[in-house]
Amino acid sequence: MATPTTKQLRRTVTAMDSVAQGAFSEIAAIAKLALASLETPAAYADPESMGIVLTLILDKAMGAEDHINSLAEKVGCNYIDQAERRRSDARRQVRKVSLGEVTA
Repeated sequence: MATPTTKQLRRTVTAMDSVAQGAFSEIAAIAKLALASLETPAAYADPESMGIVLTLILDKAMGAEDHINSLAEKVGCNYIDQAERRRSDARRQVRKVSLGEVTA
């Protein structure tokens, strides 16, 4: 990969900031609504709705994380969690063994 220009890096950082601001504002708004709903008895009568809200928060956070990582990766600046990579490699090895793809 060629070294990104200053202009490319500035555009990428601006795009990342935009994604982060939008996603974090949405997550905060959803969380505020969820907290406000917990001040009413109706929220406790319908735990499935709270499960849906928590899933929505999780999806929004993971989507933003993926988008930001993708933007950073395009300019060669993405963070790589080495411990997570080792765990992923270990899981992959276990799956290969359990599927009979690797002989011990």
